[in-house]
Amino acid sequence: MFLFKQNIFLLIAAILAFTACTKNNDLQPSSQEEIALKGGSGGGGNNTGFLQSVVPGGAANLISGKTDSIFVSFTQPAPAAGWTLTLTSSNAAVTVPATFFVKAGLTSVYVPVSASTVASAVNVTITVKLSAQSKSTTIKLFPLTYSSFPAPQLQSPGNGSKFGLQLLVTFDWNDNNNAYLYDFQVSKDANFSAVLLELYLPTSIYPTNWFDGTGTRYWRVCFLDASQNGGPWSQVNNFEIKPQ
Repeated sequence: MFLFKQNIFLLIAAILAFTACTKNNDLQPSSQEEIALKGGSGGGGNNTGFLQSVVPGGAANLISGKTDSIFVSFTQPAPAAGWTLTLTSSNAAVTVPATFFVKAGLTSVYVPVSASTVASAVNVTITVKLSAQSKSTTIKLFPLTYSSFPAPQLQSPGNGSKFGLQLLVTFDWNDNNNAYLYDFQVSKDANFSAVLLELYLPTSIYPTNWFDGTGTRYWRVCFLDASQNGGPWSQVNNFEIKPQ
């Protein structure tokens, strides 16, 4: 009799366990497509979605009237049904497609963006959404031409500074929001008839330990727009390179 009751209890416990397991399975998505639609990662409690990163696809800067792209990557390939991204732009000057379809198997896509004409530079945030998950990137839109640049202000090294031949020197000047590039020049003479180095830099700082030898050198900077039109040159500063 005791064994009969024990077997009955074991049978009831087995039925209850099977029922609970069946209910839990009913709550699970039946495919990766369903996981994607729910915006989940499919990895337990980490519900972060499949968007990995959103970054500028070409240059980090856009130019008025031009077309570029943003680069969207995913943590795994798109499922058989694909994915549909939705996109928004924080500024009407930059146009993005309202939706963009990602074909099955792709792990990344380039999404085209286009820019209209603006009078001055502006930062624009583009947001990409996949189901409930979203990521953003900020790009800078520049006017194609800009004609009211002031002269840059040189900050360092100070005029008359002295350095060892192999010492790292950081050239620095003020930013300009409308400058697409900075024209940086180093010369052996103050008239810049013998330019030793000319660089078109995206930022207003340039560290280097490159020097052609000892002696006095001169440097200056001007702001450039996206059409390579330059404003007035900065003042000319000099520095001396000494033997080690």
